[in-house]
Amino acid sequence: MERTITVQGTATLSAKPDTVVLTLNISARSADYAKASDESNTQAEALKTALGQAGLDANSLKTTNLSVSAEYQTVSDEQGNFQRVFIGYLCLCTLRTDFELDMELLGKTITAINQSGVCPEFSLDFAVKNPAALKEALLQKAAAEARENALILCRASGVTLGRLIHIDYNWGERGMLSATRCALKSDMAFSAGALNFIPEDIEFRKNVTFTWEIN
Repeated sequence: MERTITVQGTATLSAKPDTVVLTLNISARSADYAKASDESNTQAEALKTALGQAGLDANSLKTTNLSVSAEYQTVSDEQGNFQRVFIGYLCLCTLRTDFELDMELLGKTITAINQSGVCPEFSLDFAVKNPAALKEALLQKAAAEARENALILCRASGVTLGRLIHIDYNWGERGMLSATRCALKSDMAFSAGALNFIPEDIEFRKNVTFTWEIN
């Protein structure tokens, strides 16, 4: 029977966010499918123009979700019978762009959105632009801790550590965001000065499980 030892390595790191993740949700309703779709496209183009006026790349605004659904209303007739009546189409669209974390630029962007004539619901998340180096450092730290603990356990048990058999880990992208999150409506009054805050550092924590043979 193969003898093994399984040890978990845990590592934590923190980093200051340097990127704003802006998500915009727009909606359009019409009894005509084409009109609902066209209105959604018109709003999206107006938002792209607003971002360009704020100093961002208008083409960086990408569609991450788009849906069109029929809406119905339940009504009763003179006899009290209920039936579903078609009332129109609802088009929902989610747009997203990332840009450098700069409060002055962020204030200009929100002001431009407010003046675009579109009233999207939007949220702000804060991330790191290039998480690859942080991921590597975190995994190296977890691996070093696991191996050190495995060696300690082997010495205490009178055995030696053999070859590495298995590594088990997963990476969730949600962990790459700051805990600070802003949900806003564009019809609210904002100015650049009103956005003078510092997002929380992003806390990275990763557990990695290693299995070795023991001799």
